[in-house]
Amino acid sequence: MGQRFNLRSRLRQPPGPRRRLAALLLVALGATATFPGMAGAATFAETLEQAWAPRAEALAARRERATAELEAARSLLPGAPSLKLGGRIDALAQRGGEREWEAELAAPLWWPGQRGQQQAAAQTEQVLELRHQRLERWQLAGELRETWWTLALAEADEAAAADRLTQADSLQQDVQRRVDAGDLAALDAHLAGIAQRDAAVEQRRSRLARVAAERQFTALSAGAPRPRAAEELPPPLAVNTAAATASSSVFDPESDGPGADHPLLEAGQARLQLAQARLALAQTEGREAPELSLGLTRERGAALEPWQNSARVALRWPLGDDSRQRPRQRAAEAEVAEAALALDQTRRQQAAALATAHAELQEARRMALLQQERDALAAEALHWTRQAFQAGQFDLPTLLRAQAEAASARAQAQRARLEADRAVSRLLQTLGWTP
Repeated sequence: MGQRFNLRSRLRQPPGPRRRLAALLLVALGATATFPGMAGAATFAETLEQAWAPRAEALAARRERATAELEAARSLLPGAPSLKLGGRIDALAQRGGEREWEAELAAPLWWPGQRGQQQAAAQTEQVLELRHQRLERWQLAGELRETWWTLALAEADEAAAADRLTQADSLQQDVQRRVDAGDLAALDAHLAGIAQRDAAVEQRRSRLARVAAERQFTALSAGAPRPRAAEELPPPLAVNTAAATASSSVFDPESDGPGADHPLLEAGQARLQLAQARLALAQTEGREAPELSLGLTRERGAALEPWQNSARVALRWPLGDDSRQRPRQRAAEAEVAEAALALDQTRRQQAAALATAHAELQEARRMALLQQERDALAAEALHWTRQAFQAGQFDLPTLLRAQAEAASARAQAQRARLEADRAVSRLLQTLGWTP
């Protein structure tokens, strides 16, 4: 039985920031960095930062709302106090100057433990907002990664089409010279011309696809410079010694599953904690808030009598059971159950996604190796076919078929190498790593 491939343990080697996760993974898999920055070129982290800037500004209002709720929870009163002013005179009864003026200040009070629970809920909501922002940034990184690789594959297709066109042009010129010299029939010139036109059409199609991919990346990155990969494409991952060792490893979704610091799991855990805090708050609040009031009265019986001043203090305490609060408590209990279920489902889904990403990486390495071998065989066959054609042993259709096969093998090998590298990038994304 092969050795166990514990991806999570490898990524959690102390010490070090999360930026080292990519390097550790790439070493374990025998790959090169997905987005290594060249001199003077933007890195993927810089591109992500510029793409995230407009969204970060839009999310500022959400952060301010969470901060305002926390400040409200820290206040001395659960609500705003009220002021009542009133007076009474005997003008209608003509009793000789009887007067009475009063002022009352009333303020709601926290229930025992309510303020602490309110603060806990507000603090948890702040944490949830931070987790949501990290989650959205991770999702944006995934979109950028996929768009980058779509563009890289489009560029590879365009390069392969351009190479095919160059070979078709060269062959068409060679055939035309031999036709003019009487070595080949005029039909061969037509066949070479058709092959050249087909290559030109394919080259234009690949160019349009590359331009569309560039525009998509520019729109998603908010105009940020595109990070460049190394000029020399990495070799097939399966031929690397470390990769060959890892290819025989065993992946266990339970032990090698996503860590608790995954953006999706962090956000789910924060939602569960907020639901629990809201439940505790609903259980604490109970009925309507009590009210403390302070009143001052100034009065006289007649115009010549002295003024009399008095003060009073009152406490309003709501009576009755908590039947009116039971719907809120039941709703809070349902929210806790739903958040716990969602967190468990997210954990299972991410474990499955990680296992899938690992399997796809292994298959991509194998495919890269097979395509490399096919490319070598097709190139050798084309070499022999071209020599036989020059010697007059093979006809032009045979050469065209060999040339097309070699071009296809070369393009597929190039795509396979890129697909293997993209599989590494997708595995990093599935692990929750964000530069």
